[in-house]
This record gives sequence, C-alpha cells and structure tokens, in this order.
Amino acid sequence: MGRTPTRKQLAKPKENRVKVAICLNVSLDGRSVCFQDRSAKVGGTIHLTEGEMGLPGIKQFFVEGRLRIINEVFEAKISLPGDSYACSSSQKIQVGFFTENSARQYSGGRYYAWMMAYALANIGHKVTIISDKVPVFTNDFISFPSSRNLEIIIDTGWGENIKNNYFDYVVGSPREGGIKAVEYGRKHNIPSCLLLFETPNYIRKYRDGGDSKDSYWVAYAAALKKASFIYPLAHIIKKYLLEWMPGLNPEKIIPLYPPINSIIADSVPATQARNEIVFCSRLIPFKQPDHILLALKDIPNPPALNIIGGVFNSGYVKKLKEMAREFHLKLIFHNKISDREKFKIIRASKLLVHPTKFEGYGIPPSEALYCGKPVVAYDNVEILKEVYKDHIDYGKAEDGPKGLSRAISKLLTDKTYYNKRSKEAVTFAKNQCSFDRFCSQSRNLFPPVFISACMIVLNEEEYIKYSLESIYDFADEIIIVEGAVKKAAFMSTTDGHSIDKTLSIIKSFPDPQNKIRLITKTGFWENKQEMRDKCIELMQGNYLFFVDGDEVYKKEDLKLLRKKVRQNPKIDVFHWEHNHFWKNFNLVATGSIWEMHLFRFCKKLPGMKHTKTHAMLSDTKGRTIWFNNDYYKPRSLCIKEISCYHFAYVKNQSSVENKLKFYKSRDGHSLKVVNTHANWLPGKPTQPTHGGGSAEAFKGDLPAVMKEHPYAK
Repeated sequence: MGRTPTRKQLAKPKENRVKVAICLNVSLDGRSVCFQDRSAKVGGTIHLTEGEMGLPGIKQFFVEGRLRIINEVFEAKISLPGDSYACSSSQKIQVGFFTENSARQYSGGRYYAWMMAYALANIGHKVTIISDKVPVFTNDFISFPSSRNLEIIIDTGWGENIKNNYFDYVVGSPREGGIKAVEYGRKHNIPSCLLLFETPNYIRKYRDGGDSKDSYWVAYAAALKKASFIYPLAHIIKKYLLEWMPGLNPEKIIPLYPPINSIIADSVPATQARNEIVFCSRLIPFKQPDHILLALKDIPNPPALNIIGGVFNSGYVKKLKEMAREFHLKLIFHNKISDREKFKIIRASKLLVHPTKFEGYGIPPSEALYCGKPVVAYDNVEILKEVYKDHIDYGKAEDGPKGLSRAISKLLTDKTYYNKRSKEAVTFAKNQCSFDRFCSQSRNLFPPVFISACMIVLNEEEYIKYSLESIYDFADEIIIVEGAVKKAAFMSTTDGHSIDKTLSIIKSFPDPQNKIRLITKTGFWENKQEMRDKCIELMQGNYLFFVDGDEVYKKEDLKLLRKKVRQNPKIDVFHWEHNHFWKNFNLVATGSIWEMHLFRFCKKLPGMKHTKTHAMLSDTKGRTIWFNNDYYKPRSLCIKEISCYHFAYVKNQSSVENKLKFYKSRDGHSLKVVNTHANWLPGKPTQPTHGGGSAEAFKGDLPAVMKEHPYAK
C-alpha cells in the first residue's frame, strides 16, 4: 500500500504525494481514527486504547496489524457497530457470526468460522461477522462470490451495547466468540449455535495441556448447555461431547465437516511436482514434524520438506533445523503465507505428511487430497480415520517414524500406486471438502421459512386494503381466491363475484415484489373448503397463513411470529388471541366462543386439505389438524404477544346481515343463528351463532395501518 503515511498525510491525505488507497484521519484528541478505502468505497471508525494512541500506535494498529489487508478485501463492508448490526428483511435469514481473531496468526478454527459465514452468505442469507480484530487471513476470501450479503463489524464489546436486534440466529466459535454469541442470543431471545472443535476428554486421550482440563472449559460448557444447536467438526467429537456432558440433547448436536478454500485451490494451476513433500500445521511438539525428518533420513534421495505453519516454539524450530543438518535434509520454512501461496506449494509437492498425534479435524489432508496429492499419517488418530477413511496412507503408530517412512517410500517409488492414489484423492475431496459442497450442506443448518398467506374474499371493500397492507411485508406470497360459494349467490354478481369494489382494490394494490396472486373464476365455488384448498394447491411456501379479508395485524407482531417460527422448527401449529371488534373500534366482543383461538397458521403437511367443516384441515391419514383436538394433537405453540384484529362486525349493517343470512343458510341445521348486531344494547348477548357473549371497552392500540381507516376518524 505504499510508504507509511506521515502525521501530516494522516491528517490530510494527498494522493499526489503518496500512493495510498487507505486514507486515515485522526481525531483531534487522538483517540479514534477514521479510515476510507477510496477504491472499494468502504470505511469506518476504530477507537483506540491508550497503548494504541499516537503515531507509533496507529502505525502498528492499522498499517501493520489491520489495514494492510483491507485495501484488497471488500465488496463487503467493514464498520463499527451502532444501535443495530443489520438491516431488517423478511425474505432472508439474518445470521450474526461472533468470532475472536488474531491480526497476526492463522487459526484453523477461526478460519473455518469465516468459511461458514461466507457459505451462509453465498446461499443467500444476510451474514454479519462480529469480530474483535480483522484477521490475518482476510485476503484469502477476496475471490469469494458472497461479499454482497456479508458485512464485517469490528466490535470488541461483542454487541453489549446493541439495542435493536435484527438477527434470526447467532453463531459463535470457541471460546470467547461462542460465549458472547450465547449471551447475545439470550439477551435478544434468538437461537444461538455454537461451533465445537474438541472437548477436554477428547484432548486428554491424546495429549496434555491447559485445554485438556475441565476447568479450562467451564464457561464454554455453560454456553453449550444454553445453545440451541451445536456443530461439532465430526461425529467422533459428538461422541466425546455426550460422554463429557451426558445431559445434552443429542438432537441439537449436528456434526458438520468443514470445507477447504476450494475457490483459491481451483485458481492455482497444477504444476510438475518437484522432489519435495509438505508439512502444514503449527510447529508445536504434538504435531510431530520431527517424525518426518526421522522418516526421511533413511530414504534414498530424500525429498525436501516444505514446512508451512506459524512459529510458536522457537526452541522446537531450532531442534528441527539441527536434525535437518544432522541428517543432511533440506528444510524450507514458509511462515504466515496466504492460501494461494500455500496451494502453490502443495501442488508443487509430491505428497503431504501429517504425523500429528492429536487432531481436532485435520484440514491440511483435505487440502492436499483436493490437489491430488496423497497423504501419509499415523493410524491411531481416530478423527482422521472417521473423516478420511482409507483415502490416507497410514503408517503404523506403534512403529513410529519407520511406519511413516514405509508409507512415504511406497508412494515415492511406486508410480502406478501413486497415480492411483492421486486420482482417488481428487474424487474423494471434490465430494467432501469443496466449498460448493459445504454451501449445499449449510442450507440445512437454518430451516427455511417461506410463508404463504391465503385469503378467500367476497365483498370486503371496507377492509381488504388494510389487511393486505398489514401482511404484505411479512408474507412471502399472498394467494387471494375471490368469489362467492353457491349458498352466497344472493350477495354476489350473477357470475359469482363481489358486488362492491373488492376486485378493483386488489388489482390496484401496490405489489412491487410480485407477491400477490389473484384467483377468480366465472361461476360459483362449491363451498369455502374448495376455495381454501385451491390456496393450498397453489401455495409454494412451507407455512400456511390464513387471513380473512377483514383481519388486520400489527407489523411488529408478524415480525415476532416469523422469529418464533424460526426458533421452533418442530412446531406444526401456531395460534394466538383475536380481538373481535363490535359495532365500532372502541368495543370488543368477549365471552362465549369469542375467546376461542382461531386456526390461522400452520406448517404445510403432506396431503393437507379441508374437511367438511371449512375451518378444519386434515392430513393424508384423515386426521384433523387442530391445536386443541383430542383425536390428533400436532405440536402447537400459543404466542401470547400476538393478536389478530378482526373487524367482521364493524361494517355497514347490510354487510353484517348478509353474513348472518349466509351462516343461517349454511349452518342453520346445526346452529341457531340470531342477529345480535342490529339492535344491540350494552349488557345484551353478542355471539350470533353460539349465544352468550358480551362486549367491553378495547384497551389496546389499533394496528398503525388502521389509524387512517374512515371508521377510526
């Protein structure tokens, strides 16, 4: 990005004096720095701690630690948090990704978290990564196609000051990110999902260390108990997790194999392999790169060893160099390189050796196999056996480096065998390790919610506009079946349509997202069951929302409904209270069956259709789908915070009388229909079909869309 800007250039950047794409402006008190990437048209503000203030601190914080990478990164946006993390949208699932990062060192687990975030963005979700730092590997995601759906926010407070939440789910990676994700989810009442790389009992089986002790995991264990879902890296990690925390619900634990950065791997062309092999991991003792040197020392014309990894233990690196000199072996160290550089080295090598005695998953073998390079590892690491099965060449662990040496020698000397393993490697890795495969698998992480609003209407000119306006943003599609049934012919046109302005209001209603589908026919519908079944036949969604033309909702209630549906994917039926307005907007009918929750929202079930009673649905077995039915009771949830505002009895008197005349024609054999509306007085019954009931003052607020209704003025 050019020379380091001087103080004057930081305060007032001049492109003709220094070629920098990142422009920095320091606040007068020196406590914050605004940055702008002119080419990408992105920017933000970062607040500095005491140690980062002043030109040396700014230089280290931005130029060396963070902004050296930002210039190349974004279609995505980097910013600081405000009152919320994302803009609201009913069409997309919005996911917040909490992950701590290092601006200086690679971490396979953190890298995987970003891969998942980009995968979710790639399949159409709106994803916001909340991180304490811009990680060193950000450049590896430059060529990903999902940046338009992804935002990166640097927030060391992990959302503690966020007031307005728009996320549907939050995901966290160990440890701090996961803990904070669960805290955020509980604060805002949304599901939290945690990534899990290993457990203490699993670690103890293979090695010592601070993270092998249960005390290290106390806070994360508490978060795992509270999480809605847990995504371990493999089935074997799920097994150890349930042994460590037997009280967890196995159904919420979903193993998920991570991908490699196949987008970059595919962009690196194959090349003629040199007499080199590769080791790719952290340089710490339990990864055992020294075993490779011991394995190579007895091989004629030994290949050079490329070592890709961070230097975490200088004493251990010194030991490796001394061993190489003793055995006359060539070591080539590659520290803090990009994914592109890494794949160039892998493609130019003959094979990868992965001699670790402990592994959380083992991404490097996936990367090598994807490039058609065979892999050698020990046969006693059970997660490698699960993930890679026989696609790795295993050396016997009991034989130590000699076991590795035999496996390496066979691959280097038997060309036919090498070519066979190379072809098998590519086939396996393309199917299991690619980013495309992971995107496809990620579609099942958050169940889709596609809501089909279904309306059957006749003569609803007084309320249809307000009803549509209240549900338009919420519903993913709106199917309106208009017309009269045979027993309502007396209040329709001769060809079975509304006699008022209902049709023209629907046709002229603004529909910028093409959600509304109007169904009419010449002639009469047999009954309301046929009309509603027509809606079900045409619906594309997986949730069915029945709305009468005189029912109105608060938009904030419907936002809550969508959130509840996403939080409860196993629930079949959702229900809530109804406010049945009586005579005007100041009274509501109460008592009798006015108190009954109406069937309005359910999951689309196989073979769903209406029974003889128009409000009842049945499944393929003929069982009634209802939320208070003793014969068949699907899983249901009452949402007490939601209300429907029903205005069937706040209409002109002729409309009410026609409604009751229809009820008498349809239900007169079983119900005594009485016109309780025409001459009603306080204290008199209100329920026209079941008797009883009364009316009382409405104490709530009308939906905002109703405040412009003529009857509200």
